[in-house]
Amino acid sequence: MPESSTSSCSGFSRTEVIIRPSPGLALIASIPWLLLPALALSLYGIPPAIALSAGVAAIIGGVCVVRHQLQLGRRCPVELQATPEGLWIGLRDGRKKPVRIAGESRIAHRFLWLRLCCEGRSYTLLLSDLPGFRNTDGHSLRRLTGWLRLGPGQAGKA
Repeated sequence: MPESSTSSCSGFSRTEVIIRPSPGLALIASIPWLLLPALALSLYGIPPAIALSAGVAAIIGGVCVVRHQLQLGRRCPVELQATPEGLWIGLRDGRKKPVRIAGESRIAHRFLWLRLCCEGRSYTLLLSDLPGFRNTDGHSLRRLTGWLRLGPGQAGKA
């Protein structure tokens, strides 16, 4: 990872976003996984094996999403760094990797949904500074949002 905090050609300072666990965002992220068993249970005449399979898959997916948002795994993202050279992700185990932003990422006021691709793996991040869902500070989130909208060419590539 680059050690300098600024680039002489762009004058852009490195933006560091510390990601904290957020039970509120974990709940939001688990909603799509909870809808699957609810749909399976609401259909009449569905074979019990299919309903059970949908329920088990939804539970496994929901647990993975919640673990990720609450940062309970070793490979969970705990930091993002936007530099003049690109975007880097810091994992809980101490590793830092360069990432690309996938096209399905979304930027909204005070809320980011980012799909980050790195070495055959993808990370989905929800970032917010909304009360009850806050997992980062507002200043860092605004700087990252600005970098994503106006930053180097790597910011929009997937």
